[in-house]
Amino acid sequence: MSDPIGSDIALGYCFNTFSSREPVSASLENALGTKMDERLRKPRIDDVARRAGVSTATVSRALATPDQVKPKTREAVEKAVLETGYVLNVAARNLRTNRTHAVLAVVPDVANIFFSQVLRGISDTLHQHGYRLVIADTGNDPERRPAGSTASCC
Repeated sequence: MSDPIGSDIALGYCFNTFSSREPVSASLENALGTKMDERLRKPRIDDVARRAGVSTATVSRALATPDQVKPKTREAVEKAVLETGYVLNVAARNLRTNRTHAVLAVVPDVANIFFSQVLRGISDTLHQHGYRLVIADTGNDPERRPAGSTASCC
């Protein structure tokens, strides 16, 4: 159920400002004190920087290599990240750096206990070094191997 008091206040404010032929979104922006598109979009690194009072480069450095930033600055950035709800866009980073930090393992049968154990060891090691494991199961069908794959096993 909606809050009739809050709705009435917001709607009343909108109706009072219609005399200037202002669009509803502008009236709501005035009532809320912020632009509508800023409230609806995902937080960006510049939002975090503004909130923390630092540059976007400092935010980036604080998140990527925290030991290179003063503790007070790092705390301000971490607080701003929590307040804004900022989440690093890994896909965007991968596109920008042209690196995915992912390794593909092609196995003939992932259900085979041998391959499961090997994959677990590979995954654990990769994780320690900041990489992810992507697994392709060919189902023992050589036709399902990725293009360019020359390895033959089992």
